[in-house]
Parts: sequence; C-alpha cells; structure tokens
Amino acid sequence: MRSLRPQQNGLLVSAALLMASSSCDASDESVDYRRDGSVRRRRQDNNPREEKRFSRHLTDADCSSAQKSFLFSFQTDTYGYETSWFLRNTATNEMIDFGPPPNVSYGDLTIYSYSYCLDLGSTYTLAIEDNFGDGMCCRNGLGAYEFSIGDAKVYSTDFKKTFHDYVEHTFTVGTKYTSLPTKLPTQRPAGANTEENSEDEAPHCAASDPTTCGCSDKLQSDYRGSIDTTESGVTCQRWRDQTPHTHPYLPEDFPGEDLTRNYCRNPGGESERPWCFTTDAIMRWEYCDVPICGVPTTLRPSVSPTTRPTLTPTKSPELKPTTSPTLAPTATPSKQPTNKPTPDQSVLNAKNGCYGGDIKVKVEVRADKYNDDTGWELVDATGTKIMSQAQNTFGKEEYKMQEKCVPHGTYTFKIVDKYGDGICCRYGQGFFRIWLDDREVLNGGSFNKEVVANIVVGFDPHGLMTERDHQYLEAHNIRRKEWHEEYNKTFVPLVYSPMLAADAKAWAEELLWSCGVVGIEHEGTNSFGENLAKNTGDPKTWGQLYPPENIVRRWIDFEKGLPYPSNGHLTAALWRAGKYLGCGEGAREFGRGVCRIQVCRYGRASNCDMAKFDSRNGTNWLTPMLMNYTRCGPDCPQEGCFDGTQSWTNVTSWMIDS
Repeated sequence: MRSLRPQQNGLLVSAALLMASSSCDASDESVDYRRDGSVRRRRQDNNPREEKRFSRHLTDADCSSAQKSFLFSFQTDTYGYETSWFLRNTATNEMIDFGPPPNVSYGDLTIYSYSYCLDLGSTYTLAIEDNFGDGMCCRNGLGAYEFSIGDAKVYSTDFKKTFHDYVEHTFTVGTKYTSLPTKLPTQRPAGANTEENSEDEAPHCAASDPTTCGCSDKLQSDYRGSIDTTESGVTCQRWRDQTPHTHPYLPEDFPGEDLTRNYCRNPGGESERPWCFTTDAIMRWEYCDVPICGVPTTLRPSVSPTTRPTLTPTKSPELKPTTSPTLAPTATPSKQPTNKPTPDQSVLNAKNGCYGGDIKVKVEVRADKYNDDTGWELVDATGTKIMSQAQNTFGKEEYKMQEKCVPHGTYTFKIVDKYGDGICCRYGQGFFRIWLDDREVLNGGSFNKEVVANIVVGFDPHGLMTERDHQYLEAHNIRRKEWHEEYNKTFVPLVYSPMLAADAKAWAEELLWSCGVVGIEHEGTNSFGENLAKNTGDPKTWGQLYPPENIVRRWIDFEKGLPYPSNGHLTAALWRAGKYLGCGEGAREFGRGVCRIQVCRYGRASNCDMAKFDSRNGTNWLTPMLMNYTRCGPDCPQEGCFDGTQSWTNVTSWMIDS
C-alpha cells in the first residue's frame, strides 16, 4: 500500500499506518470506504487461500453409526468480511472448525456451506459474529444462515434480522433434535409481539407501573418512563440521532421497544437493565438508574443468563490511575535484561519495599461471570512458578491481586480462559494488569483462550539510547502528557524499545530505494503502529538532518483540529494504549543532495479498530485513541514487556525552534 501524499519541493513527506487489525497484510489487501465513510480493508477476490472446504455436503450415510451429519450454510450481506463463526464441542471445548480461514475474509453476497459428522449425544455450540454490529440482514443486503442435523432443518433466520453483533446456538445431537439453553439466547426479531409470546411479555412483578419502574424479572425491559440521564448524570442521546454515536437502534426498526426521545430503555431485554447512548463523545453508552418495581412473593427464576446490550461496544473497565513514573535512575541500572548477580539483600528500597534491588511485581485480575474458566501464572526462566492463581478459585466477577518482590530477569506470564472467550467483554468486565513497581506494563481482558507474554524485570534501556533516541522520546511524551491530561486521562508515557528501534531503522534503510518515488510505503509485515517521514534536497536546506522535534511536530501539531483519518499521524503517536517507542533513520546521497527517511514504531499497534467506533464521524476517533487497552498488535515489543521509565526524563531544554 503506497501513500499518495505528494512530495513537493523537497518538503517533508509523512505517512501513518492506519491499522484495521493485527492481521493486515498490505501485500494482498484492497482498501475502500464503507457505507459510513470508514476505512474498509478486505482481501482481493482472487486470493487463492479462500476456498470451499467441501466439494459436496455430507449425509448420514457418510458418517458412522455413532454420528449424524451436520450442515451449516450462510449467505453474507454486502459486507461479507464482517462475518465470522465457529463450531465447538461444548463439553470438551474442542474446536471443530471456524471461519473464515486465517488472513482471509468472506466475499460479499456469497453463499458458503460447511458440513461435518458430529457425535450422537454430544453437545455443540455454533456461534456467528458480525464485527460491525449490524447483523447479516437486512439493511445492507439479504444475508442469512441456517443449519441442519441429518435431513432435518433445525434453524433458519429466513432472511430476517435475528442478531446484531453475536449469537450462539447450543444443541445436542440425537436421533431427535433437542434444544438446550444457550449462554447468549438466540434473539427473536425486535418488536415481535405475537399471540404466542404476548403472555410472556406481560410484567410478572407486583406494583407494576412501567411509567415509573421496570420489572426485575424482565430486566426492566418493560420500563416506559422518561428518565433521560445515565447513572453518572450524563444526558442520553436521542435514539433517532446518529451523533455523537452512530448505532442501528432506530425507532422504526424496533417498533415494540418505545425508543422515544432520549429515554432510557432496555430493548428486547438484551442487557442487565435500562441504558442509553450518551451525549458524551468519549462515553458511548451507560446504564441508567431506573427504579425496580415491587418484588413478587415468590420470585420467578431467571430464564436466561444476563447479557450485555447486543449492539453497543463494551465500556472499558475503570482502571486504577497510574502514579507519576519514577524519573530518577536506579542504583544499579542494567543495560540488558539479565538476572542480577549476588544481590545485597540487606539494602531496602523504600519506594517499593523490596530488598537487594528487586522489583515489585503486582498482578491484578478480575474474572467475568464465568469465573471458573480463569487462571494465571508467572514463572521464571527455569520454569519455577513464582506467582499463580488456579482456575476455579475466583468468585463471580471477583477481583484478586497478588504482589511479590522478584530479582531481575525474564519471566513468562500466562493467563488462560478454558472456554476460549477471554474475560471481557461478552460476559462481564474482567481484566488483567501487570505492574513493575509503579508502571503498568501489560493489561488486557479481550482475548480468546490465553495470553502468554514475557515480562522483563529490571531492564533499563537508557544506556542503549543515542541523543536522537532521547529527543524522539521526549518529543512524543511531552505531547502525550498534554493530550491525555486535556481529556482527563492519566498520562501514559512511551518508553524506549531497542528492538522496535532496530526494526524501524532497518525499514528506514530499506525505504531508501524509494527516494525518487512520490509517497512512502509501510512495511506489510509490520504488526506495530508506525509513522513515516521523508525529506530530500540540498543538505543545508530540504535535505538537512531535521531535529526529531520538527519531525514529531509535523506528525502531531500540524494535524490538530483535523478529522480522522486525516489526523492519522497524531492518533498513532498519542495512542494511549501504546507503551513503547522505537525510531530509526536512514540516509543516502540522492541526485545533488541527500535523501533521509525517518520511521517510528509504536507498541501496541495504533489506529486499531477505528472503523468499529465509526471514527470518521465527528470526534468518535477519540474513544479508541484514549482507551488504556486495545487488542490489535502484539502485547509487548520483541524484548518483552518491561518498565523502562529510565529511558526518558522530563527535560525540555533541548527543544529546538524550527
């Protein structure tokens, strides 16, 4: 993918990597614009890796006597790349299959079929997801799906809208199909109110008055009052409006849900209680404080597990603010992440309470609603377990913390969810955080089966940095501090990563071949965030070695006030989930002057999932940009996750006026 930004009169040319996901590969992607104006990336239609897995459908005759044939078919809508699915043995967690294959997207308005022989008596879960949150039907093409066991069609959406972003079907294979309750029940079409379900729609609690309260056993979905502020006091956005937050909960599409004005509602009982989109551009949605109607004498049992609002992205958990990073150098800095030899255990570090130069490691974990799934461990280089929390030891949505002083060295952290859906955000707001003294070096929650990361304790990259490395880092962090605090967020500084810097330098030198080409090209295999710049000309003017301050100023200061993605350099550099930076440069003679390339890389990957937040609409791009965690890209740079606060200082006297 080549930048089309022109190079004129030797002026500095720059480009920012706009990542849709960590699996993007520029070598076989096309880029166009979605219906909402956001960037859309998809694989080329002639991608040889996208292929049907079966030449014909299996029947019972193809299966053993202890199995039945299963057929899953679906037709994508006009945004086929948003669709994914998996089929799993519910009891054993064995993944039967999933789609699309890695690094491949489904085509638009295309039919796909997959068939398998499934074991009689076994229970399976089929899940379908649309990552934009508008389902497979019907506003953007007639998508649909269905599945059969043997020769009997078990379920079909019949080209109707039956879900928004995610739905599961759990079933047991037998000679006669038997449906089991699902963790996330199949949604009936919103607004449906037939004779068959009208009795179920009636309130089942005492003193029912939907104008003032909602019945708890209906998750207050019967509430029809006029509360229009969230529980924290933020005014609700009108359901008909698409600013500051776009959404598909339009009143005409949900006629039975009374989406009137900006009143709090729980459409379809899909959430725990009434909620609304907010008028705060940073806070997409929040629950409302709606009174619960009188409780009946005998409580009616819950029909299904509580689920979150189907269409709204989950709100990031409120994270504990970090304290100001320690700027003074350690007593015994280490240039390499090696075990500290013969520590003097008699010396106490009053700041962290550890002896002998050890570092305090703190691990925080909050489980989701399926707390038995979660466990974690921290082991040293010999495989010895240093800290751990076993599965089946968390309470429902319970928070637990452990901390311990450990010597310098490389440790491996592993957190597991045995079901494979992480600890956030489908079934709760679970999370994990790892701290080295006062710096949070790793966090997360939205993952699949596990996260494995190297934690490098005591690594100080300060001695590996050049003066220009320090200048690049300072130029970024001065602006990051100003930007994060302007939006009432705790400042997250970048620290220097020697390996990110080495890779950035290698790509800068590779790009020297393109000095005569308009624009700059991002490295297709790079999974980190990236900003690029180029300048050519007389070495005393346009081809001079610009101070890093000038380069970073162009990426950030010149793009303030611009909408996304025109401010893609700014968002990449100030991305709050980013914790690591490495910059590299290359130069060669070019014509009668000099060509210079500058590359800075950021970990985690920046500009992640911007389309998911409709970031081309108003200031929606601020929401993902200011989050403390985003999922795209590696958890750590190549060295591992480390503290590294000694790699930058609060010195600004070197800043040079252009």
